[in-house]
Amino acid sequence: MKKEELNNLVNNIPNEVDILGRDKYFHSVVLVPFLEVDGELHLLFQKRAKNIRQGGEISFPGGGFDPNLDDDISQTARRETIEEIGIDNSKVHILKRFHTVLNPLGNVIDVFLGKLDITDIKQLYPNKSEVDYLFTVPFSYFQNTPPQTYKLKVEVNSQETDETGNRKILFPAKALNIPEKYYDTWSGRKLPVYCWQTNNETIWGITAEIIFELTKIIN
Repeated sequence: MKKEELNNLVNNIPNEVDILGRDKYFHSVVLVPFLEVDGELHLLFQKRAKNIRQGGEISFPGGGFDPNLDDDISQTARRETIEEIGIDNSKVHILKRFHTVLNPLGNVIDVFLGKLDITDIKQLYPNKSEVDYLFTVPFSYFQNTPPQTYKLKVEVNSQETDETGNRKILFPAKALNIPEKYYDTWSGRKLPVYCWQTNNETIWGITAEIIFELTKIIN
């Protein structure tokens, strides 16, 4: 590589830091929706309908980035929020982009903070094909209540068994002369999983991780 080529390489790297290899992950965007209820700041949650992906789980509004519908990822956050919870566009205010979450299961999630210009969830008309129901929790609850913390162990499998019971090699480590410990399954770190139990539901996973990081900033 010539000096000029190196300079060209460096100059073509974006100044904004991003996830390396982002294109190989499923890309989604969520909005963390704040609203004021009786003078107190609440977070809005939705229980996802049973028949959709991750059905029955508690989440924030969000979904996949669609280049045919969205000019940028903030538009994804706005569009998905409007579609899922049934709110007028004028009542959704995007406040700021938060962090990006890299899920070890192959998802990258961009997070935005937003304010809903409503005072009661009765003003919302959730899409029943995607949302079972909505509820709110005072943000102070998460500030004052430490989450239950568990750990999950992440494993990488270089082989899998198909529906007929046959073993299929996904990554031929042996043929590539890679060390034997990579022939089948190898483990990564144990990752913390946060859980809050409220409103007869468990808030956990990425949703709880986002809340946990927010409480660290505010407390």
